[in-house]
Amino acid sequence: MNKQRKPKTGMARLLELAATKKPLMICSVILSALASVASFIPYLAIYQIVREICHCCCRPW
Repeated sequence: MNKQRKPKTGMARLLELAATKKPLMICSVILSALASVASFIPYLAIYQIVREICHCCCRPW
């Protein structure tokens, strides 16, 4: 029973290639996650501005 091995694809192949550079791989994952979180900052700032405008203009006299 001689089975041929299937070549790795996707993440398995990527991790195999990056095995010697594991610290850089971890660093890139962390920086990518931080960039995703930071991309929401402009939306939060606009929300704060609109909320402040509505608070000043829409309150009952």
